[in-house]
Amino acid sequence: MANATTDIRLAFRGRVERIVMPIQASTKMYMGVSATRDSSGNIGVQTANERFMGFVTETIDNSNGATALAGRDVELYHRGSFLLTISGALAADEGKAVFCGADDQTHSYNPKAAQFIGNVEQFDSTGKAWVRVENPGSKNWNTWATLADDAELALPVAEEAIVTVIGGSNGGVFHVDTAGAVTKLSGTTNAVASDQDVKLCVYDAGTYASVKNRLGSSQTIAIAYHAI
Repeated sequence: MANATTDIRLAFRGRVERIVMPIQASTKMYMGVSATRDSSGNIGVQTANERFMGFVTETIDNSNGATALAGRDVELYHRGSFLLTISGALAADEGKAVFCGADDQTHSYNPKAAQFIGNVEQFDSTGKAWVRVENPGSKNWNTWATLADDAELALPVAEEAIVTVIGGSNGGVFHVDTAGAVTKLSGTTNAVASDQDVKLCVYDAGTYASVKNRLGSSQTIAIAYHAI
């Protein structure tokens, strides 16, 4: 898909908190899209490696603005429970972390080069779930994934973090730097900071780190990720 070109009707339930923030220059944002904050504190359409701040409550147009729009801020749904379309969402997914997708109207369970939104609160239907947004802008999240033998889950790109990984009776605490290099800080013998057979691996996969199950059978892996 691509960024939205029309309004998106976003369903929510219960109490919802809103905030207002300045919109970026030369930007038009449609109702219901995911919004992220740049390094200057301005809001724009979802962009990799920025921080998710909420969903746009109504369309706002600053397409001709050369600077961030003064006095006409964008309003966001900032906290609450929202019904989102999530690639691959299934009935057993409660508790999984949800991230921005490849554009401002899609969402996924893939944290690589993406922004944390919240956690699945309740399954709705195939490809849709209620997501609880508690801490917009945070890079700290917990999730789980069932990984077949030799399957892996890529971690965020270019972030320094402490990652705790547990799979069955194996687990460890790891430091990941911005280049993807991994150092094991503590844990069981079969939890390693490299890509080894018959191990639970957190390893440098290039420009990012990845959690890989090489224990010989499918495993449900719990991951706690902490970055700033």
